[in-house]
Amino acid sequence: MRGKEKGVWKRLDFASQSYRGIMFVSYVLVGGLALILMVAGVFSWFNVYFKEQVSAIGIEQLKQIDTVYNSKIDLYHTQLKNAYHEPAIKNYIYSDTSDFQRDYELSRYLQNMIVYNEVIEYVGFYKNDTFHVQVGTKYPDMQEQEEVNKRLSESKDDMEHFVLQSPSGERKLCIFLTERGMLYGKPERGIVFMVNLRKLQNELFSSDVSGSRIIIFSNSGTPLLENDNFTEKEETELWKSIENQQGLKKDNKITIDGNSYIYNSMPSKQRGEFLVLLQDFHVQEAQMSEASRMMYMIFMGVLIAVLGFSVAMARCVYFPFKKFMEVLKDKAEFTDSSEAYSRERTQITSDKILYQVGMMSAGYYSDRVLSYLNSPDEKDGIPDILKLKDRNEHCLLILFWQEYVDSSRTGILSMEICHLLENAVQGCKVSVIVDKSEDSFLILLKEPRWINRISDHAFIVQILKEICDKEENGNRIFCAVSSLVQEEEDLPGAYKKIYMLRKSNLLGQSDTVMSEDDMNCRDDNVIPVKFYQDTLRAIREGEEESAVIEIRKLLMSISPYSFARQLHFLAELAVQISQLSYEVPLNNREWQEKYLDHYMKIAALQDQNQLKRFFEQLITNSCLENKVVKEKNLRIQVVDSLDYIQQNYKNPDICVDKVAEKFHISVSYYSKLFNEFVGMTFPEYINDLRLSFAKELLTANSIISIKRVAEISGFSNLSYFSAQFKKKYGFTPSGYRKIL
Repeated sequence: MRGKEKGVWKRLDFASQSYRGIMFVSYVLVGGLALILMVAGVFSWFNVYFKEQVSAIGIEQLKQIDTVYNSKIDLYHTQLKNAYHEPAIKNYIYSDTSDFQRDYELSRYLQNMIVYNEVIEYVGFYKNDTFHVQVGTKYPDMQEQEEVNKRLSESKDDMEHFVLQSPSGERKLCIFLTERGMLYGKPERGIVFMVNLRKLQNELFSSDVSGSRIIIFSNSGTPLLENDNFTEKEETELWKSIENQQGLKKDNKITIDGNSYIYNSMPSKQRGEFLVLLQDFHVQEAQMSEASRMMYMIFMGVLIAVLGFSVAMARCVYFPFKKFMEVLKDKAEFTDSSEAYSRERTQITSDKILYQVGMMSAGYYSDRVLSYLNSPDEKDGIPDILKLKDRNEHCLLILFWQEYVDSSRTGILSMEICHLLENAVQGCKVSVIVDKSEDSFLILLKEPRWINRISDHAFIVQILKEICDKEENGNRIFCAVSSLVQEEEDLPGAYKKIYMLRKSNLLGQSDTVMSEDDMNCRDDNVIPVKFYQDTLRAIREGEEESAVIEIRKLLMSISPYSFARQLHFLAELAVQISQLSYEVPLNNREWQEKYLDHYMKIAALQDQNQLKRFFEQLITNSCLENKVVKEKNLRIQVVDSLDYIQQNYKNPDICVDKVAEKFHISVSYYSKLFNEFVGMTFPEYINDLRLSFAKELLTANSIISIKRVAEISGFSNLSYFSAQFKKKYGFTPSGYRKIL
């Protein structure tokens, strides 16, 4: 029998060398196979995911380009409508006679429009079945004008903008606004913009994407815009793919002229154009390979770490298991110490379970208690923990918080303070209610009324001061204690009072321990508005640093007032700061909405640092917006000054100093803005206007003398006038008159 038992144990000897070898080989084979399958699956999924993301990014990029393109075209249509309703243009279109003053004003208006819109090449009019160019930076030849005239007469509505291509290959987009005798009829009169597509595409594709090619086709297949030089063959193949979807594979690959691309296309939302994005397949493949390589390195690093951990765990498990099996073989008995160890582990496990259940229960009751204290609901009833009458008890509410919010310490700190209070006020029940949203916690201190220890206010305050004096890492602890609560219905009111005391920490004015008496000693008068006048003045003048210093002084100066007055004052100040950036004053309703918004934001802040950051951010935003508004107003004044110059350039006394003084701008800054707007200096611009008028006067009147022409145009010196005229036009005034 003994030999039989030995034979059985020999077959089941897990510690034998042969058994360990077989198990090791089995684990390696199974683990290796599982690893190969897992790596293959992960990388297969990653490749598919990467391609989907590249395609999704391409579509999103096309949507953004479509939005910008449509915005540009809408802008030009809007400018067409505005120009069409200008009195001078309206008069010109409907009139068959020539008027020098009207034609001059019309030309100046259109010239300014072209200057401000750099992509518009020229502006023309269509009337009496004829198209002619009025002004432009580059004038078309007769063949192009005839083509425009033909296409306009064949158009059915104003949304049919068309593309022209010059012999040099330059494309132009014709946008027009016309009047027609009937719906889809032939146009009778109108205004035309010719947009240089090369300049428009430079604006549209200002930020190039490496490895990406973008092209926009019209609904007839004509290429409009592109960020790369597409060949005619490439454009033809792409348009065929859009028309019949030939050559478009399931994985969104397309081959054009021997090059492989990831292909994405979409129709425009408004006008029927087609947008195409080609992403170089080799570039995307290289990026995917790089991402795969990085993922592989991370995967292998994690795998090595897991294997190392597994080996360490195997060593920790294998040797105890070997010893356990040897005990079984020798039929050894379990000792009393092992039984005691088992009971100890069972007890520890039970304690952990009870602790977790207790924490879950505490969280549930905390939410119920805080909900009742904030807004009592008779339907739900009073939480058991707050009941006083049935048990003949009274209580104190104590709200604790930290000077600077530290969420990681709130739970630990509440348990420590609870333990200290239990030792200091023996015989009392101490309950903790944690307010996770506020990073504070409420302690409910209850006792039977006959004990009457917590009714000694001085005794309780002394204990709380000893607790709050134990600050950690410079972060002080504060608390607010209510008066003794005898009735359950008084609990919500007591809680609201100590919660209001907590907010005094917002201005850094709170003592470590506060009671309801501290609320009664504050000044409840209205805080004078003169306190924030210096702050508003600094913001108006753009002195951000001075305004921040003033706001810090202000927060100290309002400390004697009640917190309710302080909240009202600060919310009103926030509205005043916000209002400084508005060009139009707020009406009563808007003011009230702003006031309530700022009031809620300030009331939700936790400490003085947050309050300072709130107002500093408000000041920064207001100063920045004021700066933008001032800059905008200055530019509007420069535009107004151009109108003034147009009316007074013939006056010999006009100069940059007088114009700058009239519009209340410094001479140097006005000169800088003038150069940015016009592209030339003030004297150059005045001379250009005077010479243009003199040329027109010489053309229109052959009798008037050269000297008189110079005087009327604003030149006081005849020789200077002649020299400037020859410099601009290549002829002296008299020479120009001879060639007419």
